[in-house]
Amino acid sequence: MELWGKSSLNTIIFTEPDFSYLDALAPYQPLAMKCVYCPIDTRLNFHQVSKLLKDIQPLHVVCPEPYTQPPPSQPHRSDLMLELQPPPMAYRRCSVLGLPFRRRYERIHLLPELAKSLVPSEIKAGVSVATVSAVLQSKDNKHVLQPVPKPAPVPPSKKRKRVIEEAPEVLNPKPLLSGAVPLEPFLAMLYKNGIREVKVEETADGHILHLQAEDVLIQLEEDGTHIICDNNEPLRTALRDLVLHFLQKL
Repeated sequence: MELWGKSSLNTIIFTEPDFSYLDALAPYQPLAMKCVYCPIDTRLNFHQVSKLLKDIQPLHVVCPEPYTQPPPSQPHRSDLMLELQPPPMAYRRCSVLGLPFRRRYERIHLLPELAKSLVPSEIKAGVSVATVSAVLQSKDNKHVLQPVPKPAPVPPSKKRKRVIEEAPEVLNPKPLLSGAVPLEPFLAMLYKNGIREVKVEETADGHILHLQAEDVLIQLEEDGTHIICDNNEPLRTALRDLVLHFLQKL
């Protein structure tokens, strides 16, 4: 407690049900360490615990190593051990155990000077989006977005010229696109631009448009749009501009 209690990165878990964990912490106050109270019901036997875990179906079970094998004095007593699927993760006294917890999202903090530089654009009512160019710093399981450092000034030379040319790509990212391409207005736009032979096929994620006279495929999907056009770059560019007409730039 004296060694680890000063850091908020540490956590102590109390499992004793018959003793107040607040009384145990009292002599060591003030504490920055996080405290969790998870009392263990010592009245449960192996059969009850196995039935309880089967009902709960936890993704992972952590238990002392002796609980995963019969007692040494009674090796035939398989009922005095935990048999689970997947097998429980066992630990020994003073051992360090890595738990396979996976999170889909992480909380990231923005520094105030970076937050002030953001320019949100409203893509629909109540929803705004802004592009961010930053440096991600991860330390002690904490993530912080910091402004991109500006290149240090150097004496005029070829190297300086190269730095000046590359810097805008870092500090000024290309705009992002949002929104969806509506089918009927897009077909009307194609017809207006002289593309009239269009075969439409519905898919699970959207539609596929076959421009038969031009032998071009356009995939309109929820998460992206693809133009498949071989050996006709001017036509591909023109179709791209028609698609961009329906999207919003951020």
